Order: sequence, then structure tokens, then C-alpha cells
Amino acid sequence: MARRASKRTWSIPREQITRVATPVVRLLAGGLVIACLGAIAHRLANQAMRADAFYVDPGVMLAESLPEWLPRNVAVAIAKDVQDLDARSIFEPGMNDAMALALARSSPWIRRVERVEKVYPNRARIALEIERPVLSYEKGGDRYLIAADGKVLLRDKAASPTVFPFPILEVIGARPDHALDLGSFTKDPGLRAAAEVAEQIADLSVEDRELFWSIEPAALDLDVASGSDRKDVAKEEIYIRIRGNPVLIRFGSNPGSKFGPLEKPIEKKIDHLRQVLKNFPKLMGLEEVWLNFDVPMFRRLGFDRSFETLESDP
Repeated sequence: MARRASKRTWSIPREQITRVATPVVRLLAGGLVIACLGAIAHRLANQAMRADAFYVDPGVMLAESLPEWLPRNVAVAIAKDVQDLDARSIFEPGMNDAMALALARSSPWIRRVERVEKVYPNRARIALEIERPVLSYEKGGDRYLIAADGKVLLRDKAASPTVFPFPILEVIGARPDHALDLGSFTKDPGLRAAAEVAEQIADLSVEDRELFWSIEPAALDLDVASGSDRKDVAKEEIYIRIRGNPVLIRFGSNPGSKFGPLEKPIEKKIDHLRQVLKNFPKLMGLEEVWLNFDVPMFRRLGFDRSFETLESDP
């Protein structure tokens, strides 16, 4: 009797099917998610290009660009000006510069716009260089803060001035014949020269800057020279008054100005001041110190004598 052939069946274990199918499903799902995200991003970008969806993020700008010492009300005002800009122009070739110019004109505190860049898909990042006040001037009960280039940054009440975490020199004796409008540049030559001197003092090395402030300067006085009948004093010279001492420090003309070709850089003047302080601590006993020549010069208090130098026998 013929043997009947047996029928063989094949089966794949469920675990093996799962092991093979799972990566494939994950790959397909991942591709689907990426495709959906790409479609959404593309739609958002298209909307930003043609609608009002593109904007400048003031929060990013405040965090990245504005210094901590900037008064809060000024920072908020700058952020509002930034937020109000028509940032869609960033997509147009050559419009970055125009947008930066509009921003710089919106606040006197903005010295320049360092860069304006697009952040995908619909934001802009703006980096600003902020003006730093170096000089204060009081007029009619108001205090004006002035930058090194003579720009008027802030007007507040002299009785309750805005406080900054760094010293600001005061100027006295100036009498501008025009209004000091915010954002305008003062035309008063005395104020401009004093602002340049104040900036150079602020830019000194840490050691020299600490030495200068150690004498407790009260103000840059523009009246001493203008009211002097001494032939050796130029009308453009600046004097420094200090607290608790009647001594005057004759700073001279603004270093590098067209007045006084013998002027030395400010570092030389500070070195002269250092030498005088070694001989006369706190400048006590002196009536005037002159920082204008190759050697420090001084005049003693109560003595009707000409200027002496430290090379003389004190």
C-alpha cells in the first residue's frame, strides 16, 4: 500500500514579526512627522512673507542687547519702539540698513544698530550699541545727561536724578544759548569739550581711573577760564574742582583738540596727578595744580608765588 505524503506547514514566530516590523513602522511614522512639521514651517514662513506675522521680538532684544544699568523706563521705551517697527522689510534686499536707521532714530540712547538678522521663520533679532552718559549739566531745575559726542540722552529733575552704577562728571559754568532737546547734539563748545574729556577719563585703565576718582572730583568747571584775566589761561581750558578742598586742577584744553599743540594725552596728565599726590596727599596745601606740561606744576595755598615743579625743592 502506497505511503501517503505528509503536508508540511511553515509558521513565523510572532516575536520575529514584531522585531522586524517595529523599526519599519517607526521609520514611516518619523518620516510622516517630519513631513508634517516641514509643511507647517513652510506655511508659517509663507504667511510671514506676505502678512503681518513677521515681528521683532523685544524680549530677545532686551535680554541680549541692553545693558543692565540702563534705566528701566528707557529700556521699556526702546523695546516698544522695536516692537512697533515694520519688520517685514527685513526680507527685502537692502532694507536692513533702512530698518536699522529708523530704529536708531527712535531713541537718543541708541548709538548704532550693530546688526539686524532674521530668525526663522518670522522673527528678527536686533543687536544695539547703547549710548553711555558721561556728563551731567543742570539748567532750570532740570538735569541733562550728555554722551561723549554731545548728544542729550535724558532730562530729569535735579532734585531726584536717575542713579547709575558708575560715576558721571558734572559740568558747571556752561551757558548754552539754545534748548537742550532730547536726541539733539549740543552746540556749546564748552559742553562738547567737557564731554570729550569725561569720555577719555571713563576710558582710562582701571588703575588710572581709580586714581582720578580717589581725589573726589566734584565738577568740570568752565567758568574759571572764561572769567580769568590771566594771560596764561586759554578760554577753552577746563578746570576740575574737587570736594572738600579749594584746590583747582588745571586740566587744560581737551587733549587732541585744535587748542594747545603742546597738549599731552590724558594718560600723561593722570601720571602727573599721581606724582603730585605722592608729594601732597589729597592735594592738601595746594591752590592749583597744572597738568599741562612735561612736568607736573603746582602753586601752594596762601603763597604769592609762581608755579613750581616737582623738580623744585617743595
